[in-house]
Amino acid sequence: MGSPREAWRRAASFAELCRLAAAFLRGELGCFPGWGAPDTDEETDRLEGVLLAGCAAGILPLASQEGGAGTLGHDGRPEQRRAFLCAFVQGFDPRPLEARGITILDEAAEEVPLGVRGGEVFLALGPGAREAELEIFREALCPAGLAALEAARWVSLVDLTWGRRDHLWSELAAELGTRFP
Repeated sequence: MGSPREAWRRAASFAELCRLAAAFLRGELGCFPGWGAPDTDEETDRLEGVLLAGCAAGILPLASQEGGAGTLGHDGRPEQRRAFLCAFVQGFDPRPLEARGITILDEAAEEVPLGVRGGEVFLALGPGAREAELEIFREALCPAGLAALEAARWVSLVDLTWGRRDHLWSELAAELGTRFP
């Protein structure tokens, strides 16, 4: 197979990109474009099954988290989070999730806070997110792979209710025909 970076460089279709993302999520591939670690964060472990089902359904996951509230951040200040998934999609229609209370953003017109610590935003989705992700992948993919990514739809699925841990993930799992967790 060669190196993990070579695998990304050879990927020439959206389906191949999704297969590589799934291999990364399963721990079989030691890199993901733009991610500086050889594996996912511990907080992704509970989401793995839904993310893998998403990869099989045409979702290339880029960033995600569960919602949460009442925890203390690394600096001891109280923290709350919104559940979200940012991804490129092809062949997957997220619109049915809107009827289940999930907000779908193709491109945020203004900043949407996703994490607040001590009353200050520490994580947000904002304008230009799609272009920023494309820029990250530009150096990692061959021209055909980049063209496939550019042709895909960019979406962010967000549960706007602060602290709700599982709603987005349970609804996405149901839409994908899998279970969470």
